[in-house]
Amino acid sequence: METCRIRNSVGECELKLQRIYCSGVWINKSEFLTAHHCVQSYVTRKSTDDEIEKGEDLKLAGKMISFLSKDQVPEGNDTGRVNVQFPKKGTIVSFSSHDDLALVRVDSQYYTDSFVKVSKEKIKVGQEIHVVGHTVGIPFTYSYGHVSGIREHDRTTLSMSNRLVIQVTAPIYFGNSGGGLYTRSGELIGIASYMNIRAPMHLGFFAHRDAIQCFLAKCKKK
Repeated sequence: METCRIRNSVGECELKLQRIYCSGVWINKSEFLTAHHCVQSYVTRKSTDDEIEKGEDLKLAGKMISFLSKDQVPEGNDTGRVNVQFPKKGTIVSFSSHDDLALVRVDSQYYTDSFVKVSKEKIKVGQEIHVVGHTVGIPFTYSYGHVSGIREHDRTTLSMSNRLVIQVTAPIYFGNSGGGLYTRSGELIGIASYMNIRAPMHLGFFAHRDAIQCFLAKCKKK
């Protein structure tokens, strides 16, 4: 499996040293999934005051973002920062603020032969899970845990809602957003969305596989 890195490229022409602040998961040769709040943050940071005032920064479909491929991150990088002069570009195809998901399409020249399948297995509390992301910007950080609950939570208020999420025991932090949650066989069952930083223990939440499948099905119809 390969995880792409989305970066904050404000002033990218002047500031070549950038912190990796989100993750993404290749689902085919030219598209990757990430979190809606990752691309929203990227677009908002690049928007002008006039665009923000008019709300145009919220119109994400068709917007361009910058990302880094695996070969652009040096082996053993543990600083959370990378020096890249020529980031790759992708277009936001579709997004769901409700499920915190976004689909990004790239040119064929960015082809990757390492992508994941969305699992069709039933997700059970207690099952083994694996997380790969860029925790605090450190590339390809792995963590292990179990499904501790299937919840219906609102990401911003942590209150009950009709949004289905997976709660896990595996630790996640800033930089994991948009990264994948995998079964033992390496199939995708979730996309990192948020964590409860007020909790005394690891409380990470991922967009549920069912939400991912529904989101991708809608994308195909567009």
